[in-house]
This record gives sequence, C-alpha cells and structure tokens, in this order.
Amino acid sequence: MHLPILIALTEEGTAHWWATRLQKVSYVPTVCYTNVADALDHATRNQPALLLTEAAFDHNKGFILARQTMQAYPTLRCAVSVPTDVTFWQEALEADVSGYLHAPLADEAELLHCLNEITQRRRYISPALRKLTLLPATDLLDRVRALKPHYRRVLKLTALGKTARQTAIAMRLKEGTIRTYREDLVKLLSLKSAAELKGIGGAVLGWLD
Repeated sequence: MHLPILIALTEEGTAHWWATRLQKVSYVPTVCYTNVADALDHATRNQPALLLTEAAFDHNKGFILARQTMQAYPTLRCAVSVPTDVTFWQEALEADVSGYLHAPLADEAELLHCLNEITQRRRYISPALRKLTLLPATDLLDRVRALKPHYRRVLKLTALGKTARQTAIAMRLKEGTIRTYREDLVKLLSLKSAAELKGIGGAVLGWLD
C-alpha cells in the first residue's frame, strides 16, 4: 500500500502513537501537532494521499484544515474524528469529508477500516455517530450524491423552506414540474411521503451544493 498520510492531531504523543501504528501496516505517516498553517506546510512538502485529523485540532480548526487541504489537493481523502457534540454538527456537514470517526480516536480496527473505505472512494461514518444521529446514514448520502443536479436543487430549496411555487420561480420551471420532481425524490430517496423531504434535505444540506 505505502500510502502517504498526514496525521494532524492536537496531542503530540497521540499523533506519534497513531503514526507508529499506521506505519506498521504500510502507511507512510507525517505528523503535525501544532496548527493549521504547519499542517498545510507539511501537506505542501509531502503531498499526502490521506489526511487524518480531528475537529478539535488547533483550537477547533480541524474542519478548516480539512477544507483547505482538500481544496489544494482535490484527490486527497480526509478522515476527521468528531466529538458527540451538536455544536460540531453543521461544520461537519459543510466540510463534506470522506470519513467521520468518533472522537477521541481509540479504535484501531475502525480507523483502518475507515482509511480503507475512503481510499476506495467510499464514504465512512462511524456507527457511534450514526447511532447518535449526528450524521445522516451512509446509504442516504450515497443516494443524495447520485441525484441529478435538478433534483439536488429541488431538494435543497425544499430544505430551505421554499414552497413549490417559490422553487419553480427560482428554477424557472412550472410549479407542476417541481411537484413532479418532489414525487420523484420521494421514490429516489426511499421516503414515505413528500412531507419528509424538508427534514431529509436539512440533514444532508452540506452535500447539496
């Protein structure tokens, strides 16, 4: 495998411990435990294929690091450990990283599984986070990401509270067309009724841009 991975964690000892564990299974780790700027510098010099960080990194700037690194290196896959705290929820959605792990990092088997999944271009969400409903289920995210652009926009506008008429005006379509699209979305997302669209759309809002 020998995939280069940047490990950006707050605690120096923890960062080096995970680096040692990952090195034993053929990853090539680089460690940063200081701040976002230093981590980005490491990324520039080493061009990792993977980034492992935590929401709490550099005074809760882990998602900032994730976004900036993914913008600089579009092929990079990122896993972030997220605490079971709703204050991180919206930022977690907006970051749209590949892997979401339960913080603090403790389960080596889960981490390795997560890294394998995101390397294969699949999203990973820790069962602990799904159980707490902090993140939408993986299968729902997969269905949302597979939607055609016009369906995604209808879902987003619905999530934002727009009526069928308002959505039709925004998209320059007939109101009847929007209602048809909403009916299609119910089937595509395996929902029971159109009434669920607003809630589902809100849960996946960060994946609809």
